Amino acid sequence: YMLTELALTYFAAEKFDSAIVVADMALKTPSYHQSHLLKTQGMALEQKQDFDKAIVHFENILKKYPTFYSALYSLGITYYNKKD
Repeated sequence: YMLTELALTYFAAEKFDSAIVVADMALKTPSYHQSHLLKTQGMALEQKQDFDKAIVHFENILKKYPTFYSALYSLGITYYNKKD
């Protein structure tokens, strides 16, 4: 739980690389926060304007959690911000 909060704190502070690293650390331990940690990573990638990686990341989240509508929304936002 603490690493989840730390990842979100780094994201809010716009320290996106740190958010991704901490989320990776937290994902090594099974918990019910995994979908949200994955989403935090995807949002960090999107904010870094690494749109292609973010799109793949969100698509992978939706394969694992098909009813995680927040990830679907974030995927749409990423496509919109990519402007291709």
